[in-house]
Amino acid sequence: MNKSVHSSRDESFFTSLKRLKSMQREFENSQNYEQAGKIESEIQMLKQSHKTKTVQKLKHTQKRERHSIDTIFRQEIKNFEETWEDRINNCNEKFRIQREELNKRQTKLFEKEKKNLEKNSPCIFKPSSNLLNLIACKEKAVISKKYKEAQVMAKEIEEALEFEKVSYIEQRNMKINKQLLTLRQRMEKEVNVLELKQSTELNEVIKMKELERISMEKKVENICRGLENAQNIQVNIVKGLHTTCAGRQSPQRANSSFRTDRSTPQKFLSRVNFY
Repeated sequence: MNKSVHSSRDESFFTSLKRLKSMQREFENSQNYEQAGKIESEIQMLKQSHKTKTVQKLKHTQKRERHSIDTIFRQEIKNFEETWEDRINNCNEKFRIQREELNKRQTKLFEKEKKNLEKNSPCIFKPSSNLLNLIACKEKAVISKKYKEAQVMAKEIEEALEFEKVSYIEQRNMKINKQLLTLRQRMEKEVNVLELKQSTELNEVIKMKELERISMEKKVENICRGLENAQNIQVNIVKGLHTTCAGRQSPQRANSSFRTDRSTPQKFLSRVNFY
């Protein structure tokens, strides 16, 4: 509808201009130069009015074009963020699975190693040589009917036996725990290596994202700068200020910054690979 209105306005302008020029020629032919001069003033006023309206219409069109590009760019940014959010989430999910698998493997290995250590370290201890000597002395005392001495030694043997049992169990457990601690430390290093690797990979992904964002923003900045230049040229063409060959185009054709390829802002931007 707006296009029809603008077309009607242009047609009205050219009809009026044609009519005034025809009247001007008639006054010139009749040597009525005073009236011809008045007609010339009307022609100039008509042209100026048409130029002003054309510039206003062009600026309105250009505003819509800039808004279209802004809208497209915002959508591209949204798509960009969603794409990279999915990518980062996929990385984090992959990392979670890797940590979970490592934890399961380490837990299984730890339990297996613990069982092997306990199996290879029996709970039954061997009495010390002092304890064996004390037992032998008690037996001799019994044989010699020295029951009082045997009774004292029996009590000493019982206490020594309990002490050596507890000591053996403690040393056994300390040895097992020491070996398990060494294994646990090795596993922690393995976890740290994995976490460092994952952190490095994630940082690379984030770095790639930022580089692509910068590249996309620069491309959009160049597009906007090119559009701004094109729009300024179009305004100058309409105003008659453009002196290049482009300035000799008809103002009626200078109604869009995309007119050279009969394109739209969407098609204009679609020619650019943002990322």
